[in-house]
Amino acid sequence: MKPLAKSRDGLEGLPLQLIITAIILAITVPMMFGALRNYDRSMTRQNLVEEIDDFAAGVQNLFMMGPGNSQTFEFTASGSAFCRPEQIMFGDNPTGEFQSVIRFRISGMAEEYRVIQSPNVPMMNIENETLEILSGTHMIIAECRTSQLDLNGDGHMPDNYMLLSVSET
Repeated sequence: MKPLAKSRDGLEGLPLQLIITAIILAITVPMMFGALRNYDRSMTRQNLVEEIDDFAAGVQNLFMMGPGNSQTFEFTASGSAFCRPEQIMFGDNPTGEFQSVIRFRISGMAEEYRVIQSPNVPMMNIENETLEILSGTHMIIAECRTSQLDLNGDGHMPDNYMLLSVSET
């Protein structure tokens, strides 16, 4: 066996090993980041859906208590390293098809819907439109009110609805 200092085997084998290592890294690193991004989006979506479901349950309870009742909800739509909620929309105008729906979109994903049913809870802001918020923590004030319109389409009026606003606190 030749002494290491006089052998050229180390000089020939090292570049080949570095090239193979670089090729393996070039293949695996993008796949790892893609998997991490998908996991991150999934966790952001799961957290947002849980927050929406909690809000919907609270609004349903408030709706069942009847007009004149109000409550402030802390709504957190937090983002993560790779994505964030771009938009959360509550309700619609009095004749809109999304009155009892909370819609949301997370960056890089399609818009999704959560329907508030049993009971359906029509929601709108003070301008009789969709309440729209962005990512972050918001204090949403919900107040049960009565409308002289047939909001639920059952042919009977008046109907109750939730007036939503965002606190400036």
